[in-house]
Amino acid sequence: MLIDFSKVDSFYTDFQIGELKKYLETLETLLKKELDDFKKRVDAAAKKITNPREREEYYAFYSDDYWRLNETFVRMVRNSFLVMVFSFMEDRLGDICDSLQKEHKMQFSWRDLRHDALERANLYIKSLIGEAPNTISVWENIKNYQKLRNCIVHDNGEPQDKGLISYANKEGILPAGEERIFLTDSFCKQCLDDFHTFFKELYDSFYKRKQPAK
Repeated sequence: MLIDFSKVDSFYTDFQIGELKKYLETLETLLKKELDDFKKRVDAAAKKITNPREREEYYAFYSDDYWRLNETFVRMVRNSFLVMVFSFMEDRLGDICDSLQKEHKMQFSWRDLRHDALERANLYIKSLIGEAPNTISVWENIKNYQKLRNCIVHDNGEPQDKGLISYANKEGILPAGEERIFLTDSFCKQCLDDFHTFFKELYDSFYKRKQPAK
């Protein structure tokens, strides 16, 4: 019995995305718990200070710690998560292209093409199976995640392109009056859902291609 390796790869991809979801949930839970514990400790100590001015100074002393736990660390974790997830996607697309290269006995690799990794994979897959990943329902979302990833890596999370700024505003990840994106927990989860949809539809197209004609 021949093994359909595209199904094996699909199951493996589903498993990895599931692990990424658990990883994100764990990080978010730990960050929230650390912030809640911090606020309880500070508030408990502040209640013992009877002088209003001294109490205000006490809160001011811990304001930097609060800012780190409530904003800086949260931003760093979510930005790193998006970069990691997009790298995972590029790796999976690369594996798919490598498998197709072997299957079709092609001499040139998808890496030989120009453009970024996402577009190279799109062109390569289309040339070999006749169906382009950019026809998948969530492709435009994936492209926007790529722009966000590049913005995080190359521009410190400060969008320079008007289109990206407009997108970030629409998605609620560019707070009013700020120049740097601030990804939300729900946005990160939506990214994973879209990546899952993308690979499901892509692998489904492989299954259909291999089904014998009726």
